[in-house]
Amino acid sequence: MNKVTLIGRLTQKPASYSTTSGKTYCKFTVAVNRDFKSTDGERKADFINCTCFSNQAEYIIKYLDKGSLVGVFGELRTSSYLDDITHKNVYSIDVITSNVEFLDKKKEEPKNNTEVLQEVMEEDPFKITDDDLPF
Repeated sequence: MNKVTLIGRLTQKPASYSTTSGKTYCKFTVAVNRDFKSTDGERKADFINCTCFSNQAEYIIKYLDKGSLVGVFGELRTSSYLDDITHKNVYSIDVITSNVEFLDKKKEEPKNNTEVLQEVMEEDPFKITDDDLPF
C-alpha cells in the first residue's frame, strides 16, 4: 500500500504549470517537523516535494502562500532523469497529492471605509435613553 499523510508548512509560494493539453498543475514543498530533536538540540524538518493536479491545483495557487499550514494526502512516486552536466541518473521522490487540506484559519479581508462608517453609525454613541436623563 502506498499512502502518505503529511502536515507541514509551505516553504514558498506554489509554482503553477500547464500540461501540453492546457490543464493546470502545481508543485510545492512542505516542511514537516520531525518528532525528535537532533544531537545539537535543534528540531529538524524534512522538505517534501509535492505535485497537485486539476481544480485543487488552481485553489492551491490562488489561496496558499509561503508559510501556509497544510495537510497533504497522496502517494509516493519515484522518477529519474539524466543530469546534463554529470551524465548520471538523478532520482527523486515526490508526493502526488490526492487531497490537500488548508489548515490555517481564513484570513479576514481588511474592511473598507464604507464598512467602518456603517459600523460606527450603527453603534450610535450619542443615543440617549430615558434612563440617562437626570429628571
